[in-house]
Amino acid sequence: MSSMDLLCCENGVIPDEVKAYIDPILINDDRVLENLLRDDAQSSIKNYFVTIQREITPKMRELVAEWMWEVCEEQQCQEEVFALAMNYMDRFLCTIAVKKTQLQLLGTACLLVSSKLKETIILQSNVLVAATDSSFSLHDLQLWESLVLSKLKWDMAAVLPHDFIYYLVRRIDKDLLYDYSKVQKHAHFLIAMCVRDFKFSVFSPCVIAIGCITAALDGLDWLRRRAWTMTALNDRFSQITGINKNIIQNCTDAVQSMVAASISNYVAMKCQNPEEKSPDLTTFPATPPDVADVSHLNF
Repeated sequence: MSSMDLLCCENGVIPDEVKAYIDPILINDDRVLENLLRDDAQSSIKNYFVTIQREITPKMRELVAEWMWEVCEEQQCQEEVFALAMNYMDRFLCTIAVKKTQLQLLGTACLLVSSKLKETIILQSNVLVAATDSSFSLHDLQLWESLVLSKLKWDMAAVLPHDFIYYLVRRIDKDLLYDYSKVQKHAHFLIAMCVRDFKFSVFSPCVIAIGCITAALDGLDWLRRRAWTMTALNDRFSQITGINKNIIQNCTDAVQSMVAASISNYVAMKCQNPEEKSPDLTTFPATPPDVADVSHLNF
């Protein structure tokens, strides 16, 4: 064996992930959408703050969700990782009461499990623990990972709003597929905003997807250019999915209100601090103090 046989030419750099092409056969098969809608109808989340949880509040959930989103942004996770982790957390909180001091640990365990389902390169446990300023140990994280899997009965392949976007856009207007990346980018961002806010948990994943697609199309000026009204678009979505148009309208209104409030808050912030740069969602705080000290907050 020569020395050249032992030469390693790998540079240690992990190449960018390559996503599979969207299969036109599946996209055009109505049975796929029908199966998604069937699972969607069974994915409702009850208000566990009223029925089960006694220590945690919606505000605490929002703080932990903000932190989880920032972790996903910093680690450049797939868009679905955050939404799936929040799905796990909400479903878990429907089954058992947790203490305020355990909420971030639960969120971290949900992120770990979610990344194992959605990522080719999973989030590392030690990185997640470090992100909490070592608020708990690796052993604690492993125990809670097992607890999450057990309480959810290993049913981890949940339906997400992301799953519906292409199927719905395809059935609204085939020409939209040429601008699909723009619609998808806007819709994914809006979905992440919805997932953070517990008030959207009353809507199914499909309804959230519809509300975010409608808001994205409105923001991209597609409705005006195509001479569509939101009411007409919601009616069309109702025909496609069989979902009551009043429910769709309620979600669409909620998404629009959320976007308007975000814009208003941003404008107010800029007026108070004109020199301040716009917030960077990819900035990764080592430990958000409001989350780390969530047990000491008075809501």
